Amino acid sequence: ARTEAAEREAAQSAAHLAALERSEKRFHSAFTHASSGMALVSMEGRVLQANLAFGTLLGHDAATLGGREFSEFLFGDDASLLQEQLGRVLRGEVDAFSTELRFRHRIGRVIWGSLHCGFFADSASTDRCLIVQVHDITARRRAEGRLQHIAYHDSLTNLANRNRFHDCLDEALQAQRHDPSRHFAVMYLDFDRFKLINDSLGHGAGDEFLVKVARRIQEHVRPNDVVARLGGDEFAILTEHLGNTHHAVALAERLQAALRRPLQIAGKEISTSASIGITFSDVGYRTPEEVLRDADLAMYKAKARGKAQYALFDTSLHQQATEQLSLEADLRRAIENNELAVVFQPIYEIASRTLVSFEALLRWTHPERGPISPATFIPLAEESGLIEAISHWVTEQSCAQLAAWHAQFPQHAHIGMHVNASSRDLGSTSYVRLVAERLE
Repeated sequence: ARTEAAEREAAQSAAHLAALERSEKRFHSAFTHASSGMALVSMEGRVLQANLAFGTLLGHDAATLGGREFSEFLFGDDASLLQEQLGRVLRGEVDAFSTELRFRHRIGRVIWGSLHCGFFADSASTDRCLIVQVHDITARRRAEGRLQHIAYHDSLTNLANRNRFHDCLDEALQAQRHDPSRHFAVMYLDFDRFKLINDSLGHGAGDEFLVKVARRIQEHVRPNDVVARLGGDEFAILTEHLGNTHHAVALAERLQAALRRPLQIAGKEISTSASIGITFSDVGYRTPEEVLRDADLAMYKAKARGKAQYALFDTSLHQQATEQLSLEADLRRAIENNELAVVFQPIYEIASRTLVSFEALLRWTHPERGPISPATFIPLAEESGLIEAISHWVTEQSCAQLAAWHAQFPQHAHIGMHVNASSRDLGSTSYVRLVAERLE
C-alpha cells in the first residue's frame, strides 16, 4: 500500500512538473513572440530579459538590454515618474499600475508607450521580479497633440486663439494673487485699414495681411510674451514680469513703428497702422474677461484719437462706456418716439444776396439732458447701426419739406436741399434706392 501511495505521489509530482514545464514553455513562447514590448525587471530596476518587440520599440537588439537600468530608456522626468509608481508597488500599496511614458529610441527620437507593470514569479525561483508590458502609442499621442494645437491656436496665423489667451491670462492673474510683485500688461490691437484691404483686394489678400502682421508682431515681442489673434483683425499681447509701465509703452511704440512699414500684399505695397489699448494688472482684476474688456476700451480710446495711436486704460473709461450705452438706448427710443427734429439752414449767394438752397440739420433734444450735439450722437448712431433708420427719416423729411415749399412758392422752384450722408449710407445700395424714390 505504501508503495502504491508513493507511486501515485510520484506520478502526481511528475504530472505537476510537466504542467509547469508546459506552462513555462507557453509563457516563454508568448513572451518571446508577443507583438507588444515585454521585459522582466528586477526589484532594483535592472532589465533581466526583454523580448524582440521591446528591443524593436527602442531600436536595440533585445539580447543587449539585459543588465541595463530600465530607467535609462526613459526621458528624465518620466524616469522619476516611473520610480514613484514602482515605489508604490514595493511598499505594497498596489499590486500593479499603468501609466504613459516617453521612451528614448536609440537614435534619440521620442517613443510614447503605454506601460503596465506588475509582480512576476517563475517556478524555478522564489525571487520575485516585475513584468513590464509596453504598447507603442506614439501615433495616438501625436494625433492628440495636433487636436490640442488646433483647439488652442488660430488656424490662419498659428498664434494662440482666444481660448488659449484666456487660459494664459487666467494663469497670470493667479500668479499675481500669490505674488503681488508679478505685474503684467495686456495690449489690444485693432488695425485701422483692414476692412479697406478686404473690400478692395478680397478676403485672400486680407488673410495674407493677417499672416504677415502676425509674424511682424511676433518678431518684436519677447520670447515669453503671448501673442493671440482674438478674431478678425483683433490681436492681443500678454507681457509679464514688468518692472514698470514703461516697458509696455515702449513695446507699443516699437510695434507701431514696425507695423507702419509697408507690406507686399497681393502684389501691392500696403501701408497700415494699428490702434493699441493697454491695461495693467495693478488695476486689480479678478477675471480674464475684465482685463480684455478694459484693454478693449483703451483701444477704442486710441482709435478715437486717430490712426496709429495707443492709449492707456483709466477708470474713467468705465463711466464713459456706461454713459455711451445709456445714450444709445435713449437714441433708440428717440427714433421710435419721433423725438428727433430736422431744422433747415438757409444758404445764400453773397454776391446777389439771394437764397439758393437749404441744408437739412438733424437735432436731438434729450428730455433730461437737453440738446445733444450731433458730434456726439451721429458717431454713436454709426457704431450702433442706428444710422440707417436716421438717414432714411432725415431724407424723407427733407424731400417732403422741399416739395411743400416748391408747391407753396413756385417762384422758388429752383431752390435745392443739401442732406448730409454718413459714409455708411454711401456704401449702402438701399440708401441709393431711397434717395431716388424720394426725389421722384
